[in-house]
Amino acid sequence: MNACTSVARDYLCLMCCLTTLSLAQTLTTARFVHDATGAAIIRAEITAQNRVTGEKKSTQTDGSGDYVLTSISPGTYEVTISAPGFSMARYTSVQAEIGGTVTINAVLTVATAASQVTVSDAPQLMQSSNAEIGISIDATTVSAMPLPTRNFLQLAAITPGVSMPLTDNSAIGRNSPNFSVNGARTSQNNLRINGIDANDISAHDFASVAIPAPESISEIVVKTSMYDASVSGAGASIQLITKAGTNSLHGASYEYWRDTALNANDPNLKAVELSRPVLRRSVYGATLGGPIRKNRAFFFVSYQGTRETNVWYVEGAVPVTRPSSCGVGIRKRPSGSFAFSSASAVGSIEVVPGGRMGRKSFSSALSERSVQPTRACTRVC
Repeated sequence: MNACTSVARDYLCLMCCLTTLSLAQTLTTARFVHDATGAAIIRAEITAQNRVTGEKKSTQTDGSGDYVLTSISPGTYEVTISAPGFSMARYTSVQAEIGGTVTINAVLTVATAASQVTVSDAPQLMQSSNAEIGISIDATTVSAMPLPTRNFLQLAAITPGVSMPLTDNSAIGRNSPNFSVNGARTSQNNLRINGIDANDISAHDFASVAIPAPESISEIVVKTSMYDASVSGAGASIQLITKAGTNSLHGASYEYWRDTALNANDPNLKAVELSRPVLRRSVYGATLGGPIRKNRAFFFVSYQGTRETNVWYVEGAVPVTRPSSCGVGIRKRPSGSFAFSSASAVGSIEVVPGGRMGRKSFSSALSERSVQPTRACTRVC
């Protein structure tokens, strides 16, 4: 018996967001600045400068020697603390993460002729200002981790408290997982991209959310419990920041290629003398970022495309006329093939007017085209 069916489906999803990153900023703070005797230093000047964009943020200590720097974009900073009559303290490679707090308590010494104290060690990695449980994944880790379908949401599986189904690396499409955190519902997770609520407002799952290319991601923070009231939801809080331009022009191109000839056959298919399913997948793209005006305006763009052909089998144990060693044969039914193509784009323009930090971004444009199945036939061996 032969039965062939053809179903076509085309859809286009376009999302363009233009906003500032006020919801995705970090907070850099210190309890105090004092001298060698422990006395507070009033009106000490604190400056944080981004090492790749030149962005600066400044403040002064109050009457108790305390200071706070707010609305700091994630990145690596150089922090300097100075006061009249005291040596300048310089902290290099201070890492500001999404929604995090960096504490720097400075001790300034009485200045001699042209003296300066440089602190090369970064602040302690342990977060002592709150009880949040979660992980931070930087761009290097994102590019090094195995992602079967190039979907950053699959990285949430390495966070404590996350229960996620095993990802099928032969599945077609983006394969966005819906996972549970500490027993909460899958619909109680919250996703923000560049500070913008990126959740699906209808079903509130991850099947239809925007998926930027991993090469366009700067940092991912996944929090599972004990986070503050700025984070909504009762499950996981996933915050993602895309890359931005810097004072130097940089770019990359890439392609990830899979083919049937390079894959091992499924043991279940091999046991019934079925050949390996057809799987041809090509994921390609490019990124480009740089300055529009040095220390003032920057751009970053990313494009990724996917082309994939997939054929799978549906198997069932049924009696057949052909004899076999156990008296029962296996009906082999090629269930169909699935052709899939998609594209995603991410871009940002960052402007620093008068030394003040601000960023406009859009993320991301997605398009998909699929045909399911192109051929579905049934035959009995």
